[in-house]
Amino acid sequence: MSASSGWDPPQPSGPARARPPVDRTGEPVGYNLNGPAVYEQPPLPPLGPPQRGSSARGGFFFSLVGFVGSFAVAGAPFAVIGLIMSAVALRRNPGMPRWERRYAVAGVGLGAVALIVAVCMLVTQDWSGFSG
Repeated sequence: MSASSGWDPPQPSGPARARPPVDRTGEPVGYNLNGPAVYEQPPLPPLGPPQRGSSARGGFFFSLVGFVGSFAVAGAPFAVIGLIMSAVALRRNPGMPRWERRYAVAGVGLGAVALIVAVCMLVTQDWSGFSG
């Protein structure tokens, strides 16, 4: 025989109900009736992993512009910028994805070639027309 007389309230079936969220006043959210109303937002979701491809792609772009412009010697500054950006991308991100690494390696190679072409174009120019 059970100790209960049969008049006990029925127990809820299923999982226990979660407590309502509580703000810094200790009252459930929406029930802080004494004092000024406090409106709170849930915390922002965490951001994804940082994007790392911009310096590798930027270095490749500057190296490409430097290579195209190196035949007129005007591309030398772009080649230097692209070479430096690509080398920095390779140095700072050793675990970068393969496609980013390819951009950075291509930027270093293309920047070096563009710099060599610009120096060769500068050395082989005919300066006799500028002597006055």
